Amino acid sequence: MQSRHFIAATLGAVALTFGAPTQPAYAHHCFKDVFDANAPIAITGKIIAVEWVNPHALIHVSGAEPGLAAKDWMFWAATPNTLLRLKLNRAALEAGTEVTIRGYKAKDTSCAVSPATNAPACKADGRELTLSDGKAYHIASGGDGGPDGGTCMWKNSATSPN
Repeated sequence: MQSRHFIAATLGAVALTFGAPTQPAYAHHCFKDVFDANAPIAITGKIIAVEWVNPHALIHVSGAEPGLAAKDWMFWAATPNTLLRLKLNRAALEAGTEVTIRGYKAKDTSCAVSPATNAPACKADGRELTLSDGKAYHIASGGDGGPDGGTCMWKNSATSPN
């Protein structure tokens, strides 16, 4: 019986070793790969949900652009760890909290169903989040080459000059 487990473990290790990709995966991207610097947005509304995932926390807000009907938005933000260092924790960003988020719309303007809310959500990059008490936080990902300045630090990004 032990030899069966040894053989299975060995075959599994070999499959992982030789089946693994030889090139590293680059899931990260530069701002300009996904978002439109010519499409600023400011949404005031209530938080529906926050996904505390890497490499970006995703803040879901139901709100409207001035003069338009309300809809759900999914704002990409910095890493969960970055938000926590800003004191933007689960209590500060709980569902129902009123916020204003400024950022930029995605180049892909389709509003696909979000698994977090089971509703269509339009995508945008969050640069600044303001709570109802007026306190503002810079929530953008560092090094993404966004309109705040700087160069994209992600090599192998589709449009990265690196």
